[in-house]
Formats: sequence, C-alpha cells, structure tokens
Amino acid sequence: MKKLLYLFFSLSILHACNEPEDAFPKRQENLTPYEGSKEGVFVLNEGNFGWGYGTIDYIDLQQEEVLSSIYEQANQELLGNVVQSASYFQGYYYVVVNNSQKVVIIEPQTFKKVGEVNDLISPRYFLGIDEEKAYVSDLYADAIHILNPSTFKKVGEIPTEGWTEQMLLIGKYAVVAAYDSHELLIINTETDKIEKSIALQAPPNSLQLDKNNYLWVLTGAGDDQQAHLYQLNPEDFSISKDILLDASAGGPGHLQLNNTKDSLYYLQQGVFKLSIMADSAPAAPLIEETISTLFYGLGISPEGDIWLADALDYVQGGWARRYSGTGVPIDSFRVGVIPNSFLFH
Repeated sequence: MKKLLYLFFSLSILHACNEPEDAFPKRQENLTPYEGSKEGVFVLNEGNFGWGYGTIDYIDLQQEEVLSSIYEQANQELLGNVVQSASYFQGYYYVVVNNSQKVVIIEPQTFKKVGEVNDLISPRYFLGIDEEKAYVSDLYADAIHILNPSTFKKVGEIPTEGWTEQMLLIGKYAVVAAYDSHELLIINTETDKIEKSIALQAPPNSLQLDKNNYLWVLTGAGDDQQAHLYQLNPEDFSISKDILLDASAGGPGHLQLNNTKDSLYYLQQGVFKLSIMADSAPAAPLIEETISTLFYGLGISPEGDIWLADALDYVQGGWARRYSGTGVPIDSFRVGVIPNSFLFH
C-alpha cells in the first residue's frame, strides 16, 4: 500500500538472468476451500490501492498448492482494500485492512469472520496487549487506536504526531515506530500514556527483539538521510549500537529474526543477513534482487526458511518465493496481487 518512503522502486541490475520463476518448480493455484491448519503458510496480498481488493492465500506445503482467496470463499464477501498486515492474538487472526479503515477478526480453523472494528482512518499494524486491550497504529489519524479484543470495539486513542508503523511489546511498554517524527514512542500500556520518546536520525519502520532481549530498530532512508540499524537496551532504551546501511541502495525495510533470534534479516534491493553480534552491515546480500523481481515482503519460517513476496509490477499476481536459510531457492507459488507478508502457524 502506502509504503511511500521505503518501497523498493529502484531495481538494481545485479546480474543477467532468465525470468525468476525459471529457477523454481512451478506450482498451480486453485480454489479448493481452506479446511483448517495444516503444514503451510498464509500470504497477505494487498491488492491495488483504491481500485483493487486484498486477498489472503494459503500455501499448503503438504500438497504443494495454493488455496486462493480463502477469506472470500469462507465468508462470501471481499476482505477489503488494502490488506496491510495481520497478527495472531488470543486465538484469532486480526487482519488490518488499511484503505477500508478496519480490522477484521477471523477464526483460524474456518477462516470465518467473527468481528470487525471500523472507522480507523488508515490503520497499519495491530499489537495485542492483554485480554482487554490492543493497539492499532495509523498513517493519518495522528493517534494510536485502543481496541478491546474481547468485544472487538474501539475504546480510545493515544494522540501522536503523524504516521505510526510497527509496534512491539516489552513488558508493560509498547514500543512504537513513529515514522513522521523519526522517533520511538515508549507507551506505558497500564496508563496508555507516552512516557518517553527516543529521537532517531531517520524514520523507523520495523522492530525486533533478539534472544538477549535487545531491541533492534530498522529505519528507512531519504531526504539525504542514511538508513540505520539500531540496537537498544530495553532496560532504559539507550542506543547501544548504530549500524549505518548502504546509502546507495535505497531505504531498507521488513526487519526479521530467525527462530533462534540470533540472526537479523532485512530487505534492501535483496535480502541481507547479519548476526546480532555484528557491528557493521554485511557487504553483500544473501539473496540478490534481479531486474525481474521486486522483493516487497520478507518472512522467516519457524523452520528457518526465507520467504520472499515478489510483487512483480504491482498489477498482476505476484510470487511467494521460498529459499533455504542459506539462500538456495526451494520453491515458488503464484499468489495474489502485491503480496506483502506471511503468517506462519
């Protein structure tokens, strides 16, 4: 959707190649109904902003096939425009549908809708706090929405300055990437008050907590700003590392951790990997982006596989591409329009 400041529009010609799908076995999609959890992965497809609609596909890894548009099949209605993100919390999937201004709550086994929160302006990400509280960040609302996940209702707001992105819970504190103000907001979830803000040198977009409970923050780049990868001590949120990233490769995004939480991954015209012990950025990507690919989303499975969402041209159906942890191509699946992220279970 509107990842306007950190999309990867500048595609590097890294080496000559055939069409990217030629390196993978091809899989065919179908309209088989989704029948509950198996061995597989959900793919969130944004759909075109304003004139398309988002979908969720399920890749059944046992049958090696794509079950397409499973929400529409289960509910006989469109999910909305556009599917921005999704989280699993207290037995449900909370799917954030940005331009439709809502969060849709889905029962995992049937994929039936059980609730919906509307009128959220331009929601981005969901963060579950406890049985009675969740936060939703927003692009335009100048506020973080407070939801009650037990009643599926909005119950309040936390005022902010501009666009807020990903969020992460550390104890009683919610850490929020405040994109417009180039800050991390530290919110006391017991009082719903911003207790502290940490100034950064570029706009933060994604957050992770490693095995040593250190917070990692990835920023975008632009307006003559260089991208940064920060490590913060969660005891006082002081910055313990500031790793500068390649200024020539555009803005990075989609920070991820592996299942042992000791290796970080991010997208920046390719997939980069570094140890949480590193003090500098890797010199070369683990997986190169080519002239024929547009890596738009990244996920690391519990088994350690690397999943890449390839949006191609933002118009036709994209690809979900699976690689080993060492970057070797395993498989690819044709999915919906503008795939952006993955859910594993």
